[in-house]
Amino acid sequence: MTASGDLKIESQDLSVGDLFKDFFSVPDFQREFVWEREQVERLLQDIHDEFYDEEGRIIHGPEYFLGSIVSCKGEDGTFQLIDGQQRLTTLYLILCMIRDAFKDNAATPSKVLDSQIACAATDPRTYEEIERPRLALQYEDSDGVLDKIAYGTVPIETIPQTTSSVRKIISAYQDIREFLRTNLDTDMKKLREFHGVFTTRVKLIRIITPTIANALKVFETINDRGVGLNAMDLLKNLLFMKTDKKDYPRLKDRWKKLVDILDQCSEKPLRFLRYYIMAHFEIDYHRGIREDEIYEWFTKNSFSCGIDDDPLEFVERLIECAQAHSNFLSSKDVHGHENRFLRNMTLLGGALRQQYILLLAGRHLPDDLFNNLCKAIE
Repeated sequence: MTASGDLKIESQDLSVGDLFKDFFSVPDFQREFVWEREQVERLLQDIHDEFYDEEGRIIHGPEYFLGSIVSCKGEDGTFQLIDGQQRLTTLYLILCMIRDAFKDNAATPSKVLDSQIACAATDPRTYEEIERPRLALQYEDSDGVLDKIAYGTVPIETIPQTTSSVRKIISAYQDIREFLRTNLDTDMKKLREFHGVFTTRVKLIRIITPTIANALKVFETINDRGVGLNAMDLLKNLLFMKTDKKDYPRLKDRWKKLVDILDQCSEKPLRFLRYYIMAHFEIDYHRGIREDEIYEWFTKNSFSCGIDDDPLEFVERLIECAQAHSNFLSSKDVHGHENRFLRNMTLLGGALRQQYILLLAGRHLPDDLFNNLCKAIE
């Protein structure tokens, strides 16, 4: 598989142990860690079921394939993760948990395991030798939690749970600890065997692209039609594909603004995107547009939406529309003024929500006409 010119997209079949001989980072524009207990336990249970019989004895059989990750090698020598950070973060937490279990039980530490968690490396830019963890989260919401776990600087229970991402990472670590204690009975011999099986027989495919833009395109291809991700995640990825790299920080900040507005008014992002499309573009209103069709619609209409020409301006329009929608939900007009017709709609509407499509479509009307629209809808 090749990119433009002579730049190639490579793929490597690697065990978990081989994977963590390299250094990885999750760029700051990526979404935060979102896995819940269900996903963490399913990963662990699948691995356990694959390698252990009903008596808890290791089965010497085939390897277990865990899927693929997409990365791009950065200037500092680390592999920037564009797809697969949920799995890789969980795998890394498993290694940290095993290390901590050895320490808590005064067992002989494993040099192999320690090197899979953190190791000294030469910075290719400064040629200085630095100690760093094998996985670094660069998005703000991580608040350094993975570094604290990797280096074991503070007990896990004392780490301040400052963000949703921090809470979920700590929760994932605790779920891993509970699972291993339940299934391995804190037996250090069994735990060492599990580490051996886990790092040598669990395999992933690492896809390496020459640029972030290539990585984003591969990410889109793998997750086509929203498999594993929803339209909001894929739309964000599409916007990064269309944006110059120098504008990534601005796009990241403006996207966060959009998500924050929707979160504060308790609106579902996919429902908002449906309303946005139906309020601004000609579609079959009898059929509408389903949530699983949203991303495909944006890709087919990226030019008419303005995504191709100016993705940052497109996000600004989404933000402006989301703020107006937030106002409507709280019985206010686009200027933030109370409106009795909107208040009555809120009181009488119940589950009815089609009025919000009309309000979004008419939000730029002169004040008197918008007021008449609200009165007519009421």
